[in-house]
Amino acid sequence: MKQAILILAYKDIPQLIDMIECFDADFQFYIHIKKSSKIDALELEQLKSLEKVAFVSRKYEVKWGGYNLLKAILHLSREALKNTELSYFHLISGQDFPIKNTAYFKTFLKKNQGKQFIEYVSPPDARFLKRLSHYYFFDLINAKTGEGNKKIFTLIKLQRRLGLKRKPPMISHLAVGSAWWTLSYDCLKYIIDYTAKKPQFYQRLKYTWCPEEFYFQTVLLNSPFNEKLVNDNLRYIDWTTRNGSKPVILDSTDLHTLLHSEKIFARKFERPVSDLLLQKIKAIHKIKNNP
Repeated sequence: MKQAILILAYKDIPQLIDMIECFDADFQFYIHIKKSSKIDALELEQLKSLEKVAFVSRKYEVKWGGYNLLKAILHLSREALKNTELSYFHLISGQDFPIKNTAYFKTFLKKNQGKQFIEYVSPPDARFLKRLSHYYFFDLINAKTGEGNKKIFTLIKLQRRLGLKRKPPMISHLAVGSAWWTLSYDCLKYIIDYTAKKPQFYQRLKYTWCPEEFYFQTVLLNSPFNEKLVNDNLRYIDWTTRNGSKPVILDSTDLHTLLHSEKIFARKFERPVSDLLLQKIKAIHKIKNNP
């Protein structure tokens, strides 16, 4: 069973290469790297030269929370769907890492063929609906800086004072959930075809806070695939705060939990905090993939 891994990355090409090397030749990689990322040219060429890497793009300037992230995901999806031999597609970030070996990936998805693994909540509660109610300028302002975040939400306060409120999307079953998913060829193709034929919902999500967390969930709940959805994105994420980050930057103390998890990927990993953990996971993958 051939599979594709779609990756949204912005730094640490060596860690990305380490992750790719955990997989065998039945996996192809489609990678989008943030346009403005300062990536070493030699490392980038090394990444592109890997046989399993089918596509590398730097088309969009992706900022957290912005519309360009959704554009980048759809861009990778369209490219990957050109290969009709691929059965399943996994969307991950450059800070994800597999916690199961390739044999497990193949066996698990063969056993669950036709199922779609995506986290969703429907209908969204008030804290998510507010993301749709005003104009959020994440593509224009870097929210990861204190000043940028302040500017974005000052503009939201101004819209509220002026009584400016966007109309809700005209779609039956609105849903929200994690950006990361594992979908079959037919399912992902349905989403891409839907985007081309009925672009209204996609276009409405411009200036929405994290539109990628609404788009795939909502389209699929309103589709023939709604009965095949498994409300699980198969990603291990610890949403507490540790190592200066929320979600947690995983370290060696997480090894036992990861090895006993039923998930297939975990996030997030960041050097140097995650170095020892990554070494241990890679050693386990090497043993299991090459008995």
